[in-house]
Amino acid sequence: QWALVRSARSGIGAFIEVLRALAPVREHNVLRALVERLDMLDLLTKDSGDREARLKLRKLVAGLLEDQLAELGFEPRPGESQNDVQRRALLISALGSLARVEHVIAAAKRFSGIEQQDPLAVDPNLAGVFVAVAAKFGDETDFDRWVRTFIERKQAGRTPQEVARYLHTLSVFRRPGLPERTLSLIEEGSIPQEALAQALGQLLAYRHSQEAAWRFFCDRWNLLRERVGDMGLSRVVEAVGRLTARHREEIVRFFERNTPSGAERALMRALERMDQHAELSARVTPELLTYLRKL
Repeated sequence: QWALVRSARSGIGAFIEVLRALAPVREHNVLRALVERLDMLDLLTKDSGDREARLKLRKLVAGLLEDQLAELGFEPRPGESQNDVQRRALLISALGSLARVEHVIAAAKRFSGIEQQDPLAVDPNLAGVFVAVAAKFGDETDFDRWVRTFIERKQAGRTPQEVARYLHTLSVFRRPGLPERTLSLIEEGSIPQEALAQALGQLLAYRHSQEAAWRFFCDRWNLLRERVGDMGLSRVVEAVGRLTARHREEIVRFFERNTPSGAERALMRALERMDQHAELSARVTPELLTYLRKL
């Protein structure tokens, strides 16, 4: 159904009805696909600037998924299936980050606080989700705590998973000035070289940080080329395709002056992705907003 929308053979309203029909399914792979599509609808709505429609979408997502989380709860149950383990993590992420349900955000903050004190006190399948949701709604004090936890765990030789929970959620902080602080950590070398491409790629992808990340990308191009290596370079070059289409000409001009040797295909993929998203957005957003306003 999504392919039909992408190819202009079906409308977005009909697709949302498909999502509604699939929402009660308790299979985690179905739920994962559902959440991915809802996230895309949220991006389209966000880019439209229509606040009312975006609030309607959040309400829709909450209505579709809250019953499933109420059924599972926030903590694992003895003997539960792997399907339920994965389903719970998806639901907490969607209801916290996407629908912004207050009690889910509050639970994420509470459990992330517990995890910071003792990383083994929270189920490992949920720890990263709680930390990510809490980071999205965190402030400057929380950011400082994330950085401190990351550094302390890295120096103490904690497991990669326990370190990465904090390293790879620094980019999620949305408060003004915090994306720039994460970029400063990259420049000063506090973020390990092996994680640099992923961290910068995340900052280029998120709407709240991508303008600052693109400026950093252009200003620090030579530094980045030296530090990320060939594979990392392709990754960050492809990530510029997540910028909005108004940057397209600027991106082309930049890489005409700075040839991305070894990452030419990544640049082609980035521009293709940008063009496809721009076309999709222009075509389906009006219908999407009309649908949401009627809810």
